[in-house]
Amino acid sequence: MVDFRADSVALLRACMHHGTLNLRICVSSGKGDLRSDILALRQLASISNSPVGTSQSWRIVLGHVNGSASIQNFLESLKLVTKRNLAQSIDMTPESSEALGVGSWEAVAESGLELNLLWPGGSPESLRELLVRTNPRSVWCPSSLSSAECSVLAHSRSIAVFCPATEFREERSGNSVRCLIDSGAAVALSSGYDATDAPTFSMQTALSLAVVRLGLSTEEAISSATINAAHAMGTSQSVGSIECGKLADLLVLNVPDYRELPRRFGINNVVMGIREGNLVYNRTRWKVSAH
Repeated sequence: MVDFRADSVALLRACMHHGTLNLRICVSSGKGDLRSDILALRQLASISNSPVGTSQSWRIVLGHVNGSASIQNFLESLKLVTKRNLAQSIDMTPESSEALGVGSWEAVAESGLELNLLWPGGSPESLRELLVRTNPRSVWCPSSLSSAECSVLAHSRSIAVFCPATEFREERSGNSVRCLIDSGAAVALSSGYDATDAPTFSMQTALSLAVVRLGLSTEEAISSATINAAHAMGTSQSVGSIECGKLADLLVLNVPDYRELPRRFGINNVVMGIREGNLVYNRTRWKVSAH
């Protein structure tokens, strides 16, 4: 666990150096038991908001909640996670949602944890039913959604989240992001970082790919990566935009014009990072105070 904690801090610091000041961590041990999940959540909670702001989400895997005994174990683990504030939201797939049953959903709703739906694509009727039943804060989905699925999402209150870097690596693409935006839906961008499947944590790269591959304008991509992403994380009340009363989380980028960002693919343009009014990263030779 010592190595896990040290590796996690190193990764968070690398994310900060590439322009991420607040991020969402999806936690799942991958070992098939909830106890291991709790241990991982505890370790990450111990480094919460250092060196970047974090929001933890507990990913429920289908095998964890298969059968009445496992469901009871899940409910007990849910109470522990809530009591100790180990997570702020829960990630679920349609399969794990079905496995939990109606009674468990009531417990999730009472816990106060927000829900994120991991939607791989499929029947628009199933998507509509899931949105009504679970009322997720965000829906993580591929850009290859059908027009019917886009229509369902566009009429929901959930934020659709896309991971351009993941889709680029898997050679997938579609026009559903453009369709959703044109329909008035809220869209957010994520790096979709995964150590094995998508080892890219640069939001600058995600922003570039959103413009080049998904058809967003530079302004739309920036909004999706900042204020919309903050809404998807449930932290929009304190970060995501420059407003009176919010934390002074700011990036200084080495570009002459913001419209240059998508063109500078693969380049780290971050020269300064300011978090909560404090200078936390400085690539210049100047000594600068954020106060």
